Amino acid sequence: MIFMVQTTNEADYKALCDHLHAEAYGKGEHYYKDPATGYIVFTRLKHEQRGYCCKSGCRHCAYGYVKGKV
Repeated sequence: MIFMVQTTNEADYKALCDHLHAEAYGKGEHYYKDPATGYIVFTRLKHEQRGYCCKSGCRHCAYGYVKGKV
């Protein structure tokens, strides 16, 4: 199911993305669609299976990398 939403509150958007991630991760899926853009967002499972950090600042990085922080 693809759906697009507009949120006026960043906290609500983050909570929705966290929910979608938890749901996809719980089902063993490698991605979910971002509710605002429709872009594919890799789950933590996908990153774990890759086996290394790509240093792109992924939303659900399994290795703790945060883009822009040293």
